[in-house]
Amino acid sequence: MPLSFLTVLIRRFPIPLWTERYSRISPGRLILSNATTSPSSSRCAERSKLISMKRHPLMIEKNVSLQCMNSYCLPGMAEYYYRYHSEWELADVLRWARQKKIPVRILGGGSNILLTRPLIEGLVIHMGPRFLSCKGDTLLAGSGVDTSLAVLQAWHLGLSGAEFLYGLPGNLGGALFMNARAYD
Repeated sequence: MPLSFLTVLIRRFPIPLWTERYSRISPGRLILSNATTSPSSSRCAERSKLISMKRHPLMIEKNVSLQCMNSYCLPGMAEYYYRYHSEWELADVLRWARQKKIPVRILGGGSNILLTRPLIEGLVIHMGPRFLSCKGDTLLAGSGVDTSLAVLQAWHLGLSGAEFLYGLPGNLGGALFMNARAYD
């Protein structure tokens, strides 16, 4: 499965993690893992087959302006542009780029990039899914979710551990990938 989503587990503050596997993880720390969608039950497998049969053709755009997609509003064009909506679409577009030998660049919230060339050669993939859900003491967030929105949602649910991300511009995926506020 592609690394399209990040799972962020934010544990409730008073719960200790004593298992050997998590011996160095204390409550309130962020745990990253790849959110896989590999179906374990037969019902999920049937649904997965049904979804994969109903795939739509990829709508890859050519010569798209990136000016409104970065926080400095710098002019720039993407040779190829795609905004994905599911991990299946992302897998298909990455397969297409690999077959065509086209370089791939990822664009998140656009708050940490400077467009220095008028044309960005290759395929620019814009992070799409912006989902948030909570099950028990776990908050599941897509990498395209705004960092402050994720922190506020966790706070409203009584979860702690990600307060340091509040007010940080950009998306959760970029913040975690670039170790945001790790050196404050």
